[in-house]
Amino acid sequence: MGSLIDLLNSLREKDANSQDEIDKLNQLTVIKDEEISNLEVEIRSLRDFMLNVKDNQESKIRMYSEEIAANSKVIRRQDKLIVDMQQKNEVSQNTIAVTQDQVEKK
Repeated sequence: MGSLIDLLNSLREKDANSQDEIDKLNQLTVIKDEEISNLEVEIRSLRDFMLNVKDNQESKIRMYSEEIAANSKVIRRQDKLIVDMQQKNEVSQNTIAVTQDQVEKK
């Protein structure tokens, strides 16, 4: 009968140890669930941040592209004006040369 009591006590002790381990695992599960939840919040926050950065960058790219296009038009107009002025200058230089020749001949 003594060995049965020892066996019963041993089983109760193992049951108590098993229950302690189950309780510890349940606590660990709660902790890990909280960590996962916190990580999900961080991921959402980072995703929102990245979308905001992307939107800002795309907006800046559009703005700078429009500015480049506008500047390109201005540069083309200025180039055309420069060419026109150079041509007028050449005509004026030719007119001056012709006039000087006529003055010298007189």
